[in-house]
This record gives sequence, structure tokens and C-alpha cells, in this order.
Amino acid sequence: MSGVLVFSVVAQVTAAGVAGGEHPAPEAAEPNAQ
Repeated sequence: MSGVLVFSVVAQVTAAGVAGGEHPAPEAAEPNAQ
């Protein structure tokens, strides 16, 4: 079960990196901005 949560986080971070700085997920953009 825990693997699913980790995979979700990794997927969001990967998507953000592929986007090249865009905002695929506001939750992921907030901590990165600070």
C-alpha cells in the first residue's frame, strides 16, 4: 500500500520535471516555490 503513495509522489515530481517548471500540481509547486 505504501508503494502506491510513494509512486504518486514520484509521478508528480517527475511530471513537474518533464513539464520544465510548469505547475502540473499546485501542491507540488507550493513547497518548490519556497
